Amino acid sequence: MLEILQPAGWAKPRGYANGVRARGTLVVTGGQVGWDAQCRFQSSRLADQVRQTLINIVAVLAEGGARPEHIVRLTWYVTDKREYLAEIAEIGKEYREVMGRHFPAMAVVQVAALVEDEAKVEIEATAVVPDWAATISPVLKSHYWNTRLWPNAASSDSTTNNVVRCSRLSSFCALGSRLARHLSRNCRISSRQRSHRTRARSSS
Repeated sequence: MLEILQPAGWAKPRGYANGVRARGTLVVTGGQVGWDAQCRFQSSRLADQVRQTLINIVAVLAEGGARPEHIVRLTWYVTDKREYLAEIAEIGKEYREVMGRHFPAMAVVQVAALVEDEAKVEIEATAVVPDWAATISPVLKSHYWNTRLWPNAASSDSTTNNVVRCSRLSSFCALGSRLARHLSRNCRISSRQRSHRTRARSSS
């Protein structure tokens, strides 16, 4: 579980958290930019690059069994503060579509330039996966790879969209089934432990 840290009396931040406390497995990404899986930039617009950057982050996190809601920190590097502020509404929209309404601790820093000349934004992510979620990480990886699509896969073709929806539903069902088995196994273990303690007390 993640706990948002908000000192008493402080104004509530919009779109980020002042701090986060978490326990679990640490998953860290390198700096991601707004290019696709083949390292090609599809747009020079900042908001579009932010969306692709976040999609890339989700894909990397999924490899470690993490989801967007496990992110505890995002560090943004932008090349133009004014452009960032001018597109802040669109950037917020793209963020919510990819990451949902999860707003971890964040920092946004303007830099003179990024190594990739076409890049306007680079983002690093830190996530903490709760211990119980680590047991279902393979399902999470499959789910996010199949549903958090690269732009090239977001076809308007109805057949493609139906396949994506079926894949998403199948992944959620598999995730629920895996979690149910995990909880059931823990319950059986706890039950055996209680039974053992009861017999031990009786024999003494």
